[in-house]
Amino acid sequence: MAQKNSTIRYSLKENKLPVPNAPAYVALVHGYKTITQEQLINVMANANTTVSRQDIIVVLDLLESAVKDQLLNGNRVVTNLFTCRVSIKGGFGSLEEDFDRAVNKVKVSMSSARSLQKYVDHEAATEKVRGKARLPEVDRVLDFTTNAVNSTVSPGRMAELKGCNLFLNGTDPEEGIYFVGEETGEEVKVDVINRKTSGTVLFTVPEGMPAGNYKVTVRCGFGSDVREGSLKDIISVN
Repeated sequence: MAQKNSTIRYSLKENKLPVPNAPAYVALVHGYKTITQEQLINVMANANTTVSRQDIIVVLDLLESAVKDQLLNGNRVVTNLFTCRVSIKGGFGSLEEDFDRAVNKVKVSMSSARSLQKYVDHEAATEKVRGKARLPEVDRVLDFTTNAVNSTVSPGRMAELKGCNLFLNGTDPEEGIYFVGEETGEEVKVDVINRKTSGTVLFTVPEGMPAGNYKVTVRCGFGSDVREGSLKDIISVN
């Protein structure tokens, strides 16, 4: 049974897929939070007081074990919630070749059951909200030389920047990490990025930076836009 007053909130964003006759905008669902298995067990136990929490844990453990066993036998598993199956990735050079773990991988594919899709689609209540632009966010800057966090960096040495939406794709010359002088406003751009993901960037602090206090700013490309996010703490260069 659907929870009372449940609402799926969404906003609209521009559809940039180059597909003929595609709609101009698509929906972006705003998730509330992530529910872990432990939390889901608590929800189930509260919904049915005649079943103990330990009973629920045992049943879920048995379900997990049974699904794993069926997949290891190459079987397709279909439940009221999901469908899963295994496949083998990686090619074979000839009919005589056997499975090679260096080349081939056994992959598990899962999808929602049709009954679950129909239920959620029929029962869901939606609410349109104003979308917020995705921005790069900077949580911390670690200086590897001194292990200082969000306080100082060492010119010419490596540092680590952590956050989210750190999409330094290099598609726009404005993209990058900048040290902006707190008093002068002068910008020093990081020239050497050693490694990057959307959540972590390893970089070399520019050599010859004048001593002083700086705001660390990241500018990332989002489609045709370059958006900016900054560390709330001020970084010192001595």
